[in-house]
Amino acid sequence: MGNTFLTYEGGTLHVDDTWSPLLMKGADNFETEKVRFIKEHIRPGHTFIDVGACEGFYTFLAARFVGDSGTVVAIEPEDSNRHKLRMSITSNAYNNVRVLPYAIDSFGLTVMNLHLSQQVGRHTLIDTGPIREVVPSLQQVWVKSLDDAMKEIDIDESVGGIKIDV
Repeated sequence: MGNTFLTYEGGTLHVDDTWSPLLMKGADNFETEKVRFIKEHIRPGHTFIDVGACEGFYTFLAARFVGDSGTVVAIEPEDSNRHKLRMSITSNAYNNVRVLPYAIDSFGLTVMNLHLSQQVGRHTLIDTGPIREVVPSLQQVWVKSLDDAMKEIDIDESVGGIKIDV
């Protein structure tokens, strides 16, 4: 999978160039209800939590609205998505984003396998037990509950919104 740049709302977002819903639909037509919620309700000083951040579209958007006084917590278990997310954070000089490398579920702390789909954002947690050989379509990831993941971050701000896409 390759990487390309998408300009949106005055910034640069790194996305997969072979399959990205952002490129297929266009950023202005992508999940407009969620975008409208962020634009209307997320304010400077808020915390926004993006569970299943994928390539970081909502992280990217919320980081603009929470401003320097707020925080965005992006939670994404998949390595390639997290890499693109970090590139977007760096390209836009967002110092208000924290990235956590977990899958979120009610299991608590454990390791599971993430089945990697050919389509961005379509990965699935599966419990196959320990992997004894390299399987290209599986990636081992840490799984935490949202409560446990949030204990890692000292948040004093008001949580203005949570997007969960798992």
